[in-house]
Formats: sequence, C-alpha cells, structure tokens
Amino acid sequence: MPLPSRTPQSAQTHTAPTATAAGPKRLIVDAAGSSEYTTIASAILGARPEDIIVLRPGTYKESLRIDRDVQIVGEGGRSKVIVEAAPGQGAVFMFTAGSATLTGLTIRIVGTGTANIGAGAIAVLAGTPVIEDCDLTSSAGSAVYILGAGANPVIRNCTMRNSRDDGVHVQEQGQGTIEKCVISGNTGSGVAITTGGNPTVRDCEIRDNKGVGVMVLEQGQGTIERCVISGNAYAGVQIKQGGNPVVRDCEIRDNKGGGVFVSEQGQGTIERCVISGNAFAGVEIRTGGNPVVRDCEIRDNKQAGVVVTEQAQGTFTGNTLTGNANGAWVIRADAGRVTRTGNRPNE
Repeated sequence: MPLPSRTPQSAQTHTAPTATAAGPKRLIVDAAGSSEYTTIASAILGARPEDIIVLRPGTYKESLRIDRDVQIVGEGGRSKVIVEAAPGQGAVFMFTAGSATLTGLTIRIVGTGTANIGAGAIAVLAGTPVIEDCDLTSSAGSAVYILGAGANPVIRNCTMRNSRDDGVHVQEQGQGTIEKCVISGNTGSGVAITTGGNPTVRDCEIRDNKGVGVMVLEQGQGTIERCVISGNAYAGVQIKQGGNPVVRDCEIRDNKGGGVFVSEQGQGTIERCVISGNAFAGVEIRTGGNPVVRDCEIRDNKQAGVVVTEQAQGTFTGNTLTGNANGAWVIRADAGRVTRTGNRPNE
C-alpha cells in the first residue's frame, strides 16, 4: 500500500550547518514565542547533527520531513508536548534519511476526514530513527508506517493507540524493532506485516484492537517474541497469503476469535507459546496453510485445541493440549498431511 507522494509544507531539504569546536547546543522551541524558535521546522534548519532541540510544553501544529541526525526532546514528558497535523497533510514526522531521535512527545493526526494511507503519526521511508517514550495515534490512518527496505527504525516504550487503521503497518521490505510498546484500541490490526515486511516486535502488549492482534500476509515475515497478544476482536495471530513469521515465547490469550489462524498458503513457526482462553480454536489451519507449531501449551480454548481442514497441513511437535472445549485435535477428512510427534496427547 503506497504512501502519498505529497510533500508536507515544511518538508524542504536543507543542509545543516557544519559542527564547530563550540560543541553541541540546546535549541529551545516555544510555541508561545518566548524563545528564539517558535516552530520545530525552524529549529531543525538551525541544528547541527549533535545539537538537541528541546520543545517546551505546548501544542505544535506541524507536518515535518526529517532527513538528518537531529535530536528532538519534549520538556516535561509526552503528556506536555503535543505535535499534531490534520488529515490530508501526510505524516506528522516523515523520516527519509539519517538517524534522528524523538523522545517524550505526543504525536498525532487529529480531526475528521477521509482515511488516508500514510497519514500516520510516524512514517519511516528510510533511515534508522529512534522513537522513545511517545504517544502515537492517527484519526486518518495507522499510528506508524514503516515502508521500504531502507526503513529500519527503533520504536521503544511507546503507545500506538486508537488509530483509524493499524497500530503499526510494516510493508515493502520495511524492517524495524518495536519493543516494550503498548499497541491497543486500533480500528485495524495491532501490527500488520505485508509485502515482505520483516520487523522484530518484542516485549509488547498487543491488546483490544478491533481487528486481529498480529496480521501477517503477502509474504510478510517478522519475529514476534515475548509479547502478550490478548483481547483482540478477531484472532490473536493471523497468517495468510504466504506470510511466514516466527512467533515465539508469546501469550496469545482471550481473543474473541481463535488464538492462531493460518490459511491461504500461510506458513510460520509458532514456538514456546501459551495459547489459551480464546473464543475459537487454539490453532486453526485452513485452505493450504502449513505452519510449524512446537513446544506450545494450547489450553482452555472454547473450541478444539487444534483444527486442520481444507487441504491444510501442519507439523506439531512437543505441544501440550489440555482443557479445550471440543477436545485436543480435530483433523477433518479433507485435511492434507498433518505430522504429529511427541505431543500430549498425540492423537
């Protein structure tokens, strides 16, 4: 899904001044007008790579393109400093190069309007930015977009919430590390990985989204580890259309669909996970899906522990299946080859 090509108003490319022996500076931005800079864009133009741009408490209405190594820090924490744009202006912060750092901000698209793919709080098209301790939301798209093989951000200790689309959408070979974040209440999936995206998502809570917790499709990959995936309106994890992630050491529980749903030639490796209390099967495989599920605890789901049907396959090794309402295994007559080794029970 391509991002809009429109360049935000403040997105012109400039060359930062060359560093001097004077050392790094703190550039203070105050929307109320009591410092040298009243906009973030003007401070970026005046910053050298090692300078720190400090945003005083207030609301900054800007849409910014970042192509350099700048540090932007909110004074007083993310509840005090808000950077926002309206639908139709593109992302609030769009990263196209460099290793910028954002810390301690609320970053949001606000207002009503047509949903706009790419209108995120954050859009990373290239570079290795670090976003820490930020609150991210969009009324017009996903909270975060990561797009392209050169996009490799670190997003840490952030919330991605209540957005009109996904919490995080990684696509077209995008990468990135998302860790210790809370991803909740989004209209789409908590995390969507498509078209060869390959992020690492670790130590996150992915909960109460109105779609799937983690959706992997269209040859998406990714590593999802040590996450709690719970309370989502559909499956905790859904893999289809050639998706092939690794999901390990996660709790996938209490989702309103199944725990893990694999279909349409989806693959994936699910290992050392606890898959429990989901409204449908713990693991359901349909229409040519073929995952590996090993060393998991699959228990107390409201339907069977494992269901395989419609020419689907699967390899199950070393799993424990207990307390599932419709029994441990439902292998339909139309299933393909299902390999079971060392499970308890194994048949």
